[in-house]
Amino acid sequence: MTAADGVTAHARVQRVPEAWPVVHLESEIPEWSHLVVDGHVTHARRCTLADLATLGAEERAVDFHCVWGWSRPQVRWTGVGVDRVLALVGAQGSHVTAHAASDEYSACLPVEDAARAFLAWARDGQPLVPEASRWSPRKVGRCGSCHRPSCGGTRA
Repeated sequence: MTAADGVTAHARVQRVPEAWPVVHLESEIPEWSHLVVDGHVTHARRCTLADLATLGAEERAVDFHCVWGWSRPQVRWTGVGVDRVLALVGAQGSHVTAHAASDEYSACLPVEDAARAFLAWARDGQPLVPEASRWSPRKVGRCGSCHRPSCGGTRA
């Protein structure tokens, strides 16, 4: 496969496992009770799942591609758009830094990319549980990770 600029692009092969792999980056499964959104915001907030649901829970079908080489097509996620959370807090700045509950993982995203993401608390009609995912709720959507806590902007 050759891109328009003449550079050869290599297709990435993703496998589709029968069951969801359990992936933990943390040494222990973290406890999660609320989402903290602070930093460059008008109104810092601590949101429980119930608080997030009041922002307008919805279901989205999203193909899930893991950087570890597996995919699950058309996964039904239940949650809320990050754009609604950013509007709630009056986010300012150019970037959003998302941190795992354990604080061992973070991703820094431009606000425009973060706003297209989705915070999910259920998958295929079943609640996410910490034992089956990296954290709960899970951020679903395209993500670039820079692991820079000094990224600036809003922290979630």
